[in-house]
Amino acid sequence: MVSMLAVALMAVVAWQAGILTRDQWDEPMSALDVSVGLFMLPVLTSAIHSVLHLQVGVVDGGPVKELSAIE
Repeated sequence: MVSMLAVALMAVVAWQAGILTRDQWDEPMSALDVSVGLFMLPVLTSAIHSVLHLQVGVVDGGPVKELSAIE
């Protein structure tokens, strides 16, 4: 249940980061000759990665408890 909520929230973050990256891509920085959108690109890629990682957790279930050797 919590993983599904996290997937939804990270999908919103990825969506908004994609919009910001697209909107700011042609805007140059004043100090460097690079795009302002480059600073949003890591947020976008990490949000997409988090969505995929959390979806695997939703499909496979929670972590498996390992039995200790001294039981």
